This record gives sequence, C-alpha cells and structure tokens, in this order.
Amino acid sequence: MNILINHKGLNSYGLAILSGALFFASWPPLGFPFLLFIAFVPLLFIKSSELKLTKYFSLIYFSFLITVGSTCYWLVLNNQWWYVLAIIWQALLMTLPFLFFYKMRNKFSEAISLLSLLSIWISFEFIALNFNYSFPWLLLGNVFANYPKFIQWYEYTGVLGGSTWIFGINILLYLFLKSQRQILSPLLISVLGFIAIPIICSLLIYKNTVENGKEVEVVVVQPNFNPLTEKFPDGEHYIHYEKQMSILTGLADAVTTPKTKVVLFPETAIIQGVWKEDMKEVLSNKKLESYFKKHPDVNLTTGIEVYAFASPNKNSFFTPTRYEPSIGHHELHNSMLMINPTKGFTSQGKCKLLPFSERVPLINFKLINNMCSKFKMDNGLTADKVQQVLTLDDGIKAAPIICYESLFGNYVANYIRKGANIIFILSNDGWWGESAGYMQHFSYARIRAIENRRSVVRCANTGKSAIINKRGDITASVPSFKRNAFRSNVTLNNQRTVYSLCGDYLGYISTLSTLFIISFYYIKTKNKHNN
Repeated sequence: MNILINHKGLNSYGLAILSGALFFASWPPLGFPFLLFIAFVPLLFIKSSELKLTKYFSLIYFSFLITVGSTCYWLVLNNQWWYVLAIIWQALLMTLPFLFFYKMRNKFSEAISLLSLLSIWISFEFIALNFNYSFPWLLLGNVFANYPKFIQWYEYTGVLGGSTWIFGINILLYLFLKSQRQILSPLLISVLGFIAIPIICSLLIYKNTVENGKEVEVVVVQPNFNPLTEKFPDGEHYIHYEKQMSILTGLADAVTTPKTKVVLFPETAIIQGVWKEDMKEVLSNKKLESYFKKHPDVNLTTGIEVYAFASPNKNSFFTPTRYEPSIGHHELHNSMLMINPTKGFTSQGKCKLLPFSERVPLINFKLINNMCSKFKMDNGLTADKVQQVLTLDDGIKAAPIICYESLFGNYVANYIRKGANIIFILSNDGWWGESAGYMQHFSYARIRAIENRRSVVRCANTGKSAIINKRGDITASVPSFKRNAFRSNVTLNNQRTVYSLCGDYLGYISTLSTLFIISFYYIKTKNKHNN
C-alpha cells in the first residue's frame, strides 16, 4: 500500500484501479470476501485536499465503474444495450457518498469526516433499497452470502449490519496504515478484534440454531428453457407453449407423491397470460387439468403473466399501461399464482421491478416512449402496490418473492411480519447464461433465510434451484442448466427475528445521522461566509 501511495505514477489512478480490483476479487461467487475489508482503503488514501472536485469525482467514479463493470459484467451478455446504462448509473450512485466526503474532509477533522462517510454510505445503501431506480446488487454485506456461518448475526441487523461492519473495518485499517504504527499497535489489535468477534459469535449462533417446526413436502421443477431462444414465441428455437406445459407437468408428476403439498414452477412458467378477473382460465390447459386430476390435493405455485384492465387515463409518467387493439388498455403484471382447483386461486404481482428492463424511467414521456420503440425496448411492467402472503393447506403461509425482489431484505421481512412461515422464490436467470450473475443472485437468497430464520424454496427456470434452511445452508439442489425436478421436506417456522420485526433500522439511524451531518455542515459553512 505504501508503495502505491508514495509512487507518483500510481498516486491517483493506481489507487482507484486497486480499489476496483479488490472489490471484484472479493465478490461472489468465486471471490475471497475478506478482501472487501481493505477494498476502500486505497480510495481513502486519495488526497482529496490536493484535488479539485472534478478530478476527485473522476477518480472515484472511474474506480466504481471498474467495480460495477467487473462484478456485474453479465448484465450486457444478452446484447441489450440499455443494461450498460444500469452499470453507468449504479457507478454514479456509488460515487455520491464520496463527494459528500470530499466536502466534509475540507471542513472538518478527518475523524469526523470518516464517521460521516460511514454514515452516508449506509444511508446510500438504505436509499438504494427503497429507490425504484437503483440496483442494490452490490450492498457490502452481500459479500459473505456464500459464507453463512460467518453472518448468522444478520438475524439481528440485516445486511446493512454487514455493510457497517465492512466499511468500518476499512476506515480503521486506513487509520492504522496512515499512522505507520508498529505491527502490534492497539489500533491493529482493535481491527483484528472487530473482524474476529462477530465471526466467533456467528459460529456460536450457527451451532445453536436447529430446525424445529412442522415439515412439509415440496416439489421444485427446473425446466431449463433458454429464455433467449426457446422460452418465448420470438425465440429462434421456440418450444411451443403446449410442449412447455407438457415438460413442466411431466417433470412434476415424476416426483410428486401423495405427501406432496406444494409444487413450484419458475418465474413466467405459464407464458400464456390470464386476466386477473378470470384466473380459472389457466385450467383450460389440458396438461394442467390432467395433472390436477392425478394429484388433486397439490397446491401449484407458478410464475405467470397476469393482465388487468386499465383506463386510458390511468397512465402516469412512472406507471405504464399497454394498448392492443384486440384487448384494449391493460396492465401487465409479472406474478406468482397459487392454484388449487378445489380451493381457488391466489396471486401476488411483483412489486420490485428491475430498472431499465421491467421499469423504464419516465416511460410515458413521448421522447422516452419513442426511444423504447426505436430500440425495441419493452415499455415495462406494472408493479403491484400491496404485499399479500400466499396461504395454502396445512398451515403453509408463503412469502411470494419473484426474482429481483430477493435482493430487498426489508421487503421480504414485511411478508414475515404479515405471518409468512416460509419463503418461495421464483426466478428466471437464464438471460445471463452461465455467468457469475445467476450464482450471485442465488447466493443472496441465503442471506434472506438467515435474516428471517425461514426456509427458502427457490425455483429457477435454468437454475439454481434449491432448498435453503434457516441457517443459510443448502440442503437440496439440482445442477443448473439441466432439466430436472426434485422433492424435499422443508420446515415451517413462525418465530420472528429482531430483523424481521424491525427491518432496516440501521438504515433509518444512518439516514437521520446523515441529515444531521449535512445540516451541521450547511450551518457551519453559512456561519463562515457570514464572518
């Protein structure tokens, strides 16, 4: 580190590149997460006091472009150019806390500035979790997703607790390296203690956390339809809808037993959408009808496109409605549907939509709409506003999580507060091929299990489909990108964790602290000008 600091040629861009490289080397699925404890240290060594704001911005933004581009490179693999915008936009958002830090560092002591940066960063992550046009994929606390034994304490703090831990260690290591103290200085011992103590506590929690509760048998179907070429009618090798349903029901039938309570199909498994006002239309499919005749007590939980009638005047700049001459104005919802022919239908639409794909900013502005049409970009979906637990037989109350929604801890916890005792995640990650993207997405589900101490049943079109217990362990799975189905028992749990009760309270605390810091900065700056 000192070589990089003292060598003039690497004094600025070298530090920026090093930070981005360390972030990439730490990230799932193959990264070593402990590297993230030092990933921000090079950025803290950039001498902001000697740089103009524009130069400082360019360095930090360059570093985060490396970070986001290297860890989320898979976004551009399906040749949809607008995902490049997501990378550019996310790097910009990650830069903003450091711009505040630049201002603070030139007005206050370094200690106050660093504490302010920690508060502002956690506030940024909290806002990212609640802002419709952010991409909270790279929350620092996510880095340990594949090491669940080390983060059992997330049941108390959620993923923001992990982010606070990691960023705080970066600050302490920076102070140690800057002071150039002896190796066994109290500051370094404190740093090692702050790393070790949460891990030791976590290992003890892990050891003492056991499964207890009612077990139910579920079946998970992974049909492995390539979404680019096979799944949808515009694909080059489109598999006809009837054939898809034959494969899905055939895979399910092969492993369904009289004890099976729930069968899960992945996101958008049923591509022939139904109207919200007439859900029973889905049973017109002969393959489904035949399956239910053979297994009448099964609850099928599947992804489906749901249409809802909409008034032409309902359009807003942020909520798209669609128009087709044959059916008129309508909304399109990416939904999870629970089907039991004898007991009815329950659906929950996706509430958290993927920016620049499912949710297009200002879509109803004529200019934006014309651009979408020109570049063959979809107008987006309509988000549901209300979260509803899916209540099934035998006391099963499922949190219905669709794809991207599994990134949002408090969103999932809200279902737990509504009484959910298990988490169902339906996804279709095949858009990104055999890249790091689908594995990263899967690993985050393990954090949701720990935060809420709930079993997770994850069903994905191409993988990874698995059962995750409340400790974050994978207890059953099938290989990705293989057509398969499996059966497993899962445990229901009605106990609530601190996190499932309180949600992202660290985010609220940090945001209030940040508002106080900004107000104090403004007052001090104003008083200085007056004097």
